[in-house]
Amino acid sequence: MPWEHKDLTKLWRWPIARYLNTFGWWAEDYERPLIRLIFNVIRAVFFSVNVAFLLSLTIGVCQQMASTSNVMDNLFSFFAAGPSFVGFGKIIGLMSQRGMWRKIWSDLDDMLKDVVNRGVDAKMEAEIRWRYKRCWAMYSIFLSVGTCITLHWLVRPIVYAMYGERTSIVDTWPTYLNTWLQWFTTYIFQAMNISSFGHSLYLYDNVYFCTCENILVQFAILKHHLYMMDISRGKPGGVDLQFCIAHHKKLIK
Repeated sequence: MPWEHKDLTKLWRWPIARYLNTFGWWAEDYERPLIRLIFNVIRAVFFSVNVAFLLSLTIGVCQQMASTSNVMDNLFSFFAAGPSFVGFGKIIGLMSQRGMWRKIWSDLDDMLKDVVNRGVDAKMEAEIRWRYKRCWAMYSIFLSVGTCITLHWLVRPIVYAMYGERTSIVDTWPTYLNTWLQWFTTYIFQAMNISSFGHSLYLYDNVYFCTCENILVQFAILKHHLYMMDISRGKPGGVDLQFCIAHHKKLIK
């Protein structure tokens, strides 16, 4: 398991970063120009399709709500549209905040390396491993549950199609379902958006959680040093106190 790695600095390598590039949101991470160009194109294509989908979705939902007074149908349309707009906002947030997150992650990694180079006793090592184990567990849960929810929306029209009924994932305008070719085209268009929006919904929260959990690791280290500090040797705490002060300053900046 990753939290059992011998090197404490490799217990957590920010695995969430590679999922942020599923749709090219962090294309700048790639150093090779060709790879970066490919993911920039992927990002541009999906972003353009996202904007077109939101316009189509807004018109479709308005028409749906105007054409029927059925509360359940209207709630379904609203429930389908709401998360799409939230997901689009999170996509913009993830793309615009890449530099900030990379800086925070790099600082947290450097802080952990400083602690490990300084020396870690058995008690602190056990605490660090337990906290990273919790981080891995929650990261995996977010990823698994979020993926299942997104797949639920994507699979539903396919299940209906297996029984000969053509339906769309959500109500958009215009929706072409007269032939199977039109159904397939509509499905691909909507699936591109539902998958990217669903991806952003659970990844955005996961980024915050993983970052906060890593910050808690550093506070646990600080707490351990303060608790184990020996103030009987000359100046209060000696080097330990200076380390704790510097460590705390890095955490709150």
